[in-house]
Amino acid sequence: MQLTAGIAGAAAVGGYAAADTELDDETNEEIDERVAGMSLAEKVGQMTQLDLARLSGEDPWDGGELNEELLETAFEENHVGSILSGGGSTPVENTPEAWAETTNEIQEYAIEATGVPIIYGIDAVHGHSNVVDATMFPHAAGVGATWEPEYAEEIGDHTAEVVRATGIHWNFGPAADLARDLRWGRYYESFSEDPVHTSIMTAAETRGLQGEDGPDGDSIAATVKHFTGYSEPFGGLDRNPAHIPQRRLRTQHLPPFQAGLDAGAATVMMNSGSLNGVPAHASEYLIQELLREEMGFDGVIVSDWEDIHRLRSIHEVGESIKDAVRLVIGAGVDMYMVPYEIDDFVPNLIELVEEGEIPEERIDASVRRILKLKHRLDLFDDPYVDPGVAEEAVVGADRDLAHESAAKSMTLLENDGTLPLSGEESLLVTGPAATDVAIQMGGWTVEWQGLDDAEEEPPAVTVLEGLEDAAGDVTHVPWDREEPGDEDELESAAEGADVAVVCVGEGSYAEGPGDDQSPSLADAQADLIEQVAGTDTPVVCVMLSGRPLTLEGVHEHIDAFVMGYLPGTEAGTAVADVLLGEENPGGRLPFTWPRHVGQAPIYYNHYPGEGEFDPLYEFGDGESYTDFEYEIASVDPGTVSDPSPDSTVELTVEVDNTGEHDGDDVVLVFGDREFTSGPLMLPDRQLLAFERCHVESGGSTTLTLEVPLGPLALVSGDVPDDGERYVESGEYRLFVGEETTELHVE
Repeated sequence: MQLTAGIAGAAAVGGYAAADTELDDETNEEIDERVAGMSLAEKVGQMTQLDLARLSGEDPWDGGELNEELLETAFEENHVGSILSGGGSTPVENTPEAWAETTNEIQEYAIEATGVPIIYGIDAVHGHSNVVDATMFPHAAGVGATWEPEYAEEIGDHTAEVVRATGIHWNFGPAADLARDLRWGRYYESFSEDPVHTSIMTAAETRGLQGEDGPDGDSIAATVKHFTGYSEPFGGLDRNPAHIPQRRLRTQHLPPFQAGLDAGAATVMMNSGSLNGVPAHASEYLIQELLREEMGFDGVIVSDWEDIHRLRSIHEVGESIKDAVRLVIGAGVDMYMVPYEIDDFVPNLIELVEEGEIPEERIDASVRRILKLKHRLDLFDDPYVDPGVAEEAVVGADRDLAHESAAKSMTLLENDGTLPLSGEESLLVTGPAATDVAIQMGGWTVEWQGLDDAEEEPPAVTVLEGLEDAAGDVTHVPWDREEPGDEDELESAAEGADVAVVCVGEGSYAEGPGDDQSPSLADAQADLIEQVAGTDTPVVCVMLSGRPLTLEGVHEHIDAFVMGYLPGTEAGTAVADVLLGEENPGGRLPFTWPRHVGQAPIYYNHYPGEGEFDPLYEFGDGESYTDFEYEIASVDPGTVSDPSPDSTVELTVEVDNTGEHDGDDVVLVFGDREFTSGPLMLPDRQLLAFERCHVESGGSTTLTLEVPLGPLALVSGDVPDDGERYVESGEYRLFVGEETTELHVE
């Protein structure tokens, strides 16, 4: 689990087009010949991505069957090279077979009209999540809470298999954004608030989606997104401006993107917001200097949804839509996710080239990259899928993996001894998250905003069902998210129960509609906890949520507290496993949990200051049903000479399970320096490495972790912070739990 040295050492890519090392010379020559033989309109078409809805029904919002006239407009008139399904954009019959038939039909029409296969993209955020009967996995925050890259990789591999089975070749993930502001509606799409943790998970999911050698005919293309700084919008409001100094950009935000690129990510999606006063899509610095030249990326850069139009509607840049096209394509974006108004993009880009505003060589470079990706995915030779096998490939696939990954994410944050349950207790189960499938699934499930907007629910095990199956003596009192249930029934059931399991959470959401300036429990749910606690029955609170909801006024009423994130299809089995001790909770928080929203944005690796950092729970927190002790056995070498951000040491740690239960532990290695030589500062502490391990009761295990020094690097340059990254000489501390050791750097 090693982080590469941030963005240092990336190979430069000069000019408009980089050499492709993934294809043989014959294929590269074929691509060059094809580009040379294409008209300007055909080239621009390859750079155009339309939503499925623009090919269906009578207008973009109707849906319906594929429309012959719209297909003709897209492919015969505009030579479109890519189609996507945004959240909720599905075939009329939302089954795997119908998806496969639809993508085949579009593919056939495109090839006959243009001679080039389309590449179909989708937001398969937690499995093939647009398909009703697909298996839904934990969202990224929950996967991050497992602290096990294997799950990110295995879920990515599953996603590639089921998405490919329905004729889709490109996933818009993983998100390499840091979870920094819980008010933001995309918080749960991030693995973690920490760059090392996020880097490792991003690389793992990328490998899972694409395979070890990058995308090919048996996998799909991954997209690291949203480049960059997207997750720190002003006020926590989606697509708001971000203001991030170079020093923090380079030490915090860029490493996860570099990790994704180093893992072979074939595509990058741009940040829909602005960074330091420049819309990311129009930034030559971000795209050409940083991403292409410094970070060495030679793959496809795609816009996010409608972001050339948003250059004007949000950022107020560009006197016309034609100006906006010039700015974004001129900056280096290869493909525009239109997704509807094709006439605003294609004719304007053609005119800009014909008028000399954009060189045709610039267009050729983008088209080469797009065609190379299609060749790597084997779309020229094998563009179709078999609808007859799609159903078997998708429906019910890998439910065991969904169960295991959800169970491993469960994070125990409080426990006065109430847990684990014996299975003999009488239980009251109440709260909206006990039965509301929309809560356990979150956004990007069937519909863009999740199941609150959906007509059909996917198969799922609710928390109530999981506990009824595992515990037996269960009484359920319904309780809605925003409205209280029958209070007399609640009081009677609570008084008659040995333990009350109160399941709370928030409704499904995605992107801007999920922005929340005060993310806390709804009053009805806070009152529920208070009322149950008033009966003196022990309260086990289970929260299913995409972010840490503040618990002011109710925290003191909770006897045991489990954070379950957005666990997906197998939520109920995972929660039951943890509450009844079948699974000793080993999840750890991938973010900092504030006491109140006034602390937002909040994250642990901040620079030193006078104000007190006092969250409710800290990054990495999580309890167990057993006890672990650490001993740092050695650090090798103990002295690092001629250090660089690429330098590493090996830290050997002994982990002893001194409790009565077998269990998993997550060993977190942090580093800091009491004083730098100045004037530059380091964060109070920084995660350097981690590893999850299983230790039997009374047993021990020895771990040797490769610990990079890159996260402790400084960026020179005083306040302008435009210098190089370097590791300063001096004394550093490495610590695991309360154990510390010294590291000398000279």
